[in-house]
Amino acid sequence: MNILLRADLKRLFKGKALYILMGVASFFATFSTLVIALVVNVFQGIEGSEQIKQLLAPLPLYVSSFSVLNNIGLALLITVTIIAVGDFSHATIRNKLIAGHKREHIFFSSLISNLLFMLLVLIVYSGLTYVFASAVTSFTLDSFLDVLRYALIGFSGYLVLYTLLTVTMFKFKNAWAPLLFIIGGVIVLSLITFIVGIILNTLNVTLNLLPYFIPIAVLSDINFLVASKGLDHFYIFTLVNILYVTLLVILGRSVAIKTDFK
Repeated sequence: MNILLRADLKRLFKGKALYILMGVASFFATFSTLVIALVVNVFQGIEGSEQIKQLLAPLPLYVSSFSVLNNIGLALLITVTIIAVGDFSHATIRNKLIAGHKREHIFFSSLISNLLFMLLVLIVYSGLTYVFASAVTSFTLDSFLDVLRYALIGFSGYLVLYTLLTVTMFKFKNAWAPLLFIIGGVIVLSLITFIVGIILNTLNVTLNLLPYFIPIAVLSDINFLVASKGLDHFYIFTLVNILYVTLLVILGRSVAIKTDFK
């Protein structure tokens, strides 16, 4: 397992994809800052400028950086999938089996590599987004503590998505199935979250239980997490995400053992 993991991590850090995507993430975070500075300056002193500043505050922008379907979120998803599926298209996994590596070890090594790739890029993008936004607008301790709370929700949510991505990839052994599954799933969850929100508002119901069962559905739901103080229960969302990751890892191990890699 250690030899296999070292080989996969060496390939990850020697490749160009990780550094290119981290560079692109840095660019988008910087560009977004320039746009924010321009908007704040243009609307300075104009009626309604305070509402605009609230939308462009560090916390909402940090929350939005975790959107799965934004520029970096989508690019990250596609890049990780294409790189990881290369083990199947180039018969690399079969060679690993011939070399004596266990199927579950191959899955775990691939999973760790995928999660590390995702975490490094996401840390750069979300971190720079918050730092630059704070520099342009304002920094407060309360906002920073909320950012730390959301970081637990956001990163644990992404662990769920990319663990699911890896499991789906080992099941279908191609790039299309996991991409369609993840992107389609996120879109459906977003629609469900939106519809449930409308229904609850119409009925004047304040308690929304959906995020407590599916925290991934609110990865980019700024209204729920910020306006409705959803961050107060960050530990519940995080624990639910960790539970899902654990179950998916168990499922992935079973899938890897049963899948024919010929």
